[in-house]
Amino acid sequence: EGQGVPAAFPPLAGHMPELYRADGGPEYIVNVVLNGLQGEIEVLGQSYNGVMTAFRQLSDTEIAAIINHELTSWGNDALLGDAPLLTPEDVAAQREPPRSAAEVLELRPQLP
Repeated sequence: EGQGVPAAFPPLAGHMPELYRADGGPEYIVNVVLNGLQGEIEVLGQSYNGVMTAFRQLSDTEIAAIINHELTSWGNDALLGDAPLLTPEDVAAQREPPRSAAEVLELRPQLP
């Protein structure tokens, strides 16, 4: 249902569209899926400190489809507004350079 796991994995429901619409949000989300994420983040006033595995082995089309599914599921579609969905080309643009999970965490501070 996209609710996450307390203290480990943040909710996607109700949060993904806000993150996606933020300046740098689409690029950050793609980097999380491509390169993983490790370290503490805050989402909707709650702290989370889990590990997101990197999925670089997936194709650009598969990653775009996964993220677009998250953006349009669990009521997120109503919150997304007119923001365009990701394309495989958007994913391809983030593949290089590869980043560590810690480097992806450094992209987070300016995002909601």
